[in-house]
Amino acid sequence: MKFPSPESMSSNDAAANAGPSGLTPEYKAALSQATDMISQGHTQDAAVDHLVSNSMPRLVAKVLVKQLDKRN
Repeated sequence: MKFPSPESMSSNDAAANAGPSGLTPEYKAALSQATDMISQGHTQDAAVDHLVSNSMPRLVAKVLVKQLDKRN
């Protein structure tokens, strides 16, 4: 069975612009804002809603916010 080489596979713009963390600069900025929200006492739901409003999938946002809240 022959698989296509990574060079021949097309990638979408979001993946092409993602850094080593896998997050685009826009997601990183939104995540930074969500971190600030949590440290200021906002609820996890508010932080998740902020990330979702910045086009992040809800499930990903929930997981990231849960991890952020554990660290703070």
